[in-house]
Amino acid sequence: MRAVVWNCRGVGSPLTVPQLREVVRLHSPSLVFLAETKKKKSFLNSVKQWIQFDSVFVVDPVGLAGGLAVLWKQELKVKKVLFTSFTIELLIDDSEIGAEWWCICAYASADASIRREQWKVITRRRCIWGESWAIMGDLNDIISNAEKWGGRGVKEMIDRILGSKWWIGKFEKASCAHIEVEASDHYEVVDRAWGSKQKGSRLFMVQAKIKKVRVDLLSWSKQMGGNSKSMIGKVKQEIKEVKECKGDGYRIKLASLKRKLAEAYKREEIYWSQKARVKWLQEEDKNTSFFHASVARRGRMNRIDVLQKRSGEWCKDEEETCQEILDYFQQIYTTEEPEVFSEILE
Repeated sequence: MRAVVWNCRGVGSPLTVPQLREVVRLHSPSLVFLAETKKKKSFLNSVKQWIQFDSVFVVDPVGLAGGLAVLWKQELKVKKVLFTSFTIELLIDDSEIGAEWWCICAYASADASIRREQWKVITRRRCIWGESWAIMGDLNDIISNAEKWGGRGVKEMIDRILGSKWWIGKFEKASCAHIEVEASDHYEVVDRAWGSKQKGSRLFMVQAKIKKVRVDLLSWSKQMGGNSKSMIGKVKQEIKEVKECKGDGYRIKLASLKRKLAEAYKREEIYWSQKARVKWLQEEDKNTSFFHASVARRGRMNRIDVLQKRSGEWCKDEEETCQEILDYFQQIYTTEEPEVFSEILE
């Protein structure tokens, strides 16, 4: 079993779901635990579909704070689900070890006094779990000062897995790794741009930050190769060279390059589908040429090739067309200085 645990601090954030989909694609977990979702079950059902999981259990937030969700795939046999305000507890029928055990997904409070009470609750609930259990999540606590590092901005290791003696014995090779999003760095571009200091009113600062994000993303996109055309060409050339050489590890390299090419094609397709502002029937269809044509057609539709004047004559060039448009709007929005307003007001 492979699980992803994430204190997402709001699953409704524009970056959270894309980032989650990326992590799921890279690590293929059968269970995902999200803390601080700040969203109700209706939204988490949509998240379940977006990451292509089969089941979800949700503890709704209180107002705009808190909220928990566990999503799992059909391959994980969950026999029972219990919950508290800060835990979701799953009884798993594990075919690999031929036994059942409790997976406790927990999010402990950052307030020390509240957290002490939560640990008392966990201690009492052990009578339900017996000796076969593991607690995973954001526990907001450390074992010793050795788990602190850094200078002025001290960091602490507060995400961990705690297992019973029985569980550790059954899963001797179990490990906990703190992962980052490896496939893309545009999240950092957005965070850096949005965090830039701006001066002025609140509205002006928001507008300035949005503009900064847009400009930085455009620059990043150009550096990363635009709409993947350059990447497709590069990978094709690498495949050709590998086929010609057929050296050590030929098949492994070729398989890796083919996956890379498929990803580049997918990005190309998504790029043009977004520009075309249309949806295709099936995500797997390779309709890039259709989207490209749609973008080109919309560009032609948005262009004024010829314009007839009010006199009945046709504009001869672009300058004359612009002047005719300007004159038209100046006329309809210019007053003729009326002196009697009684009829209008009535």
